Amino acid sequence: MNKSDFLIQEVAGARFLSNTAWWAAGFKHGMTMTDMSFSQGDRAECARRLCESLNADCLILLKQVHGREVVDCRESRTLNEMLGHASSFFSQTREGDALIVPPRQPIQGKRILFGVLTADCVPVVLRGDLGIAVIHAGWRGLAQGIIEASANGLADARDGIVLACAGSSESARYEVGTEVVAAIGNSAVTSPTPREGKHLLDTAETAMTQLREAVPRGSFVSAGICTISDARFHSFRRDGDRAGRSITFVCPPDAT
Repeated sequence: MNKSDFLIQEVAGARFLSNTAWWAAGFKHGMTMTDMSFSQGDRAECARRLCESLNADCLILLKQVHGREVVDCRESRTLNEMLGHASSFFSQTREGDALIVPPRQPIQGKRILFGVLTADCVPVVLRGDLGIAVIHAGWRGLAQGIIEASANGLADARDGIVLACAGSSESARYEVGTEVVAAIGNSAVTSPTPREGKHLLDTAETAMTQLREAVPRGSFVSAGICTISDARFHSFRRDGDRAGRSITFVCPPDAT
């Protein structure tokens, strides 16, 4: 893990954290910051701002349920259904916690962003030759196997690169009960706390542990940023119901 692998990008007024090498290679992606809230009331407006900054036509999100459902947007029927319900720059119609998307823009003449919402949960991006997976992994998703399900859906990424993108809750601040650790199982990365029945859970390292199991020959990087401690990012644990949401998005390269 090396924080120098990540930097803050600013493009046409939008700021987001991205992987340095991936961005330099032309793979547009990132995690938005607190200057865009993506709260329920202004999600469409923030989607417009993000899309316009990247010359995109639409942002596709999921109705996240903290489960292990993976929605495969490489299937034209699924993608067309989601785009058909888009309102201006924004679509959020299907339930799930991970999107698998084509390695290139799927519709000639359109540029689509695909993303997940987080505010302490772990945003993960997997890249393979046949597609890209964008994953929302909260502790419930980690317990239910969203990492494994996504890797299975993107089988060719098993020998590729995996990016645990940007910020999430880390062990110094994220206290959970014994029942949470038990639900996640042996992959849970925890630290002790003096409070009986409580543990400090590192969700990013837990996700990385599960990624190493699911993609044994993968390459892994993580920003090492704790959203609870770092006020540049949204945090439900820190701000409660006032918290906005960050979008971790990918913008597949244009079709050639």
